[in-house]
Amino acid sequence: MRDVKFHFLSLFPASFSSVLSTSLLGKATEKGLVDFAVHDIRAHAKDKHRTADETPYGGGEGMLIKADILYAAWAAVAPEKKSGVRTILLSPQGPRFDAAKAKELDRYRGGDTAPK
Repeated sequence: MRDVKFHFLSLFPASFSSVLSTSLLGKATEKGLVDFAVHDIRAHAKDKHRTADETPYGGGEGMLIKADILYAAWAAVAPEKKSGVRTILLSPQGPRFDAAKAKELDRYRGGDTAPK
């Protein structure tokens, strides 16, 4: 059996519970095939308001997660140089993460270097 664990970092961790506990993901969890952990990025904020995002430097629409807060959240759950562990940072500007991309990344679980 494969030991697969996913850590999700989010500003809205409560939004993951229904998705991860139902359908195929819920069944895979019940069978012990995968394990999911959801972490609140705001828990690593340093101010009393737990501010984890800010407006883009130079203006523009939307908000950006503060790099130091995101790094602290990631460092709290990322194992130290464990073989086969990968970090995937999803971004609206990046390539689409779909079933084909997941299969491609799965081939690199043995420690080989995955493509970008």
